[in-house]
Amino acid sequence: MMTVTRYVFLVVALLISLHYILSITHEDYGRATSLSNLTNKWKPAGKWDPPEKPYSKPNYIDEDTRPPPARKANATFVILARNGDLNGIVDSMRQLEDRFNRHYHYPYVFLNEQPFSDEFKKWTSNIASGTVEFGLIPKEDWEQPAHIDENKASLAREQMVKDSVIYGGKAFLGLGNNRPHIL
Repeated sequence: MMTVTRYVFLVVALLISLHYILSITHEDYGRATSLSNLTNKWKPAGKWDPPEKPYSKPNYIDEDTRPPPARKANATFVILARNGDLNGIVDSMRQLEDRFNRHYHYPYVFLNEQPFSDEFKKWTSNIASGTVEFGLIPKEDWEQPAHIDENKASLAREQMVKDSVIYGGKAFLGLGNNRPHIL
């Protein structure tokens, strides 16, 4: 009987020790298992307060231990988007930030033929780890120029479709096809 009690005591002591070590070495684990966090989960249903920011940047336990490159490329993410593309842009930016840009902090440039809404600016600026700029391009710059021979352009598009070129059949790859583009 005494042996069973010893084993139970040993297992409990081992679990408490493991919990203590994980709380010290991993901040996210320590926050998740803290008493204040556990008591907040038991608040009454009507007392929930929405966060101030629409999306907060996560704290990462960085598993990628690669050293930073000796020289960072001189680059920028240039994205053609409309205000209505916000949900898709937010999803794409989260993936990009989670997997790549949190290490390098490259800037973003958003271009549109209409001014961006404050909501669009707030969400994209909050997610980005680098700087964010918004540009306005005149609507006439999105259309095919008048000096282009439409017959030659049609033949070239048909050939690109035959050659399986992505978007080869599109008359123009601007904002008119209702999807954001990263250049």
